Amino acid sequence: MCKLYVEELGKVPKSALDAAGTRIVVIGCGEWSVIKKYREDSDNYPYDIYAEPTRALHQKLGLLSNRYGAGPGEKRKSYAGKVLAVGLASLVTWIRKGYDITKVGNLSQVGGDFVLGPGSKVTFAARMKNTQD
Repeated sequence: MCKLYVEELGKVPKSALDAAGTRIVVIGCGEWSVIKKYREDSDNYPYDIYAEPTRALHQKLGLLSNRYGAGPGEKRKSYAGKVLAVGLASLVTWIRKGYDITKVGNLSQVGGDFVLGPGSKVTFAARMKNTQD
């Protein structure tokens, strides 16, 4: 699901970010070698991406590890369509393209959206609840 979410972020026009004086940065929990390869293979995300495999930053930001999807009554996000199909397709793609799947990071790590600034002030924070959020 992470790849789909990152590709959604990649749809934000650079002109809109420039006009707002901001940028998008993704911090992944996999090893840099895998994230670098992912970055090279993706034409759908043109912005900065970093690796933080210790997940210390994720923990400081209060981002959970939650293997479960949306619960009863919770609506999946639009990019989280066919979870099983997308997950299997991603696994096959990783293997076919030579990704070291032992270094992709914790698959149950969920992310969040944060708007920082000015300075170190957090002006907006939204933490995902599950891997389909």
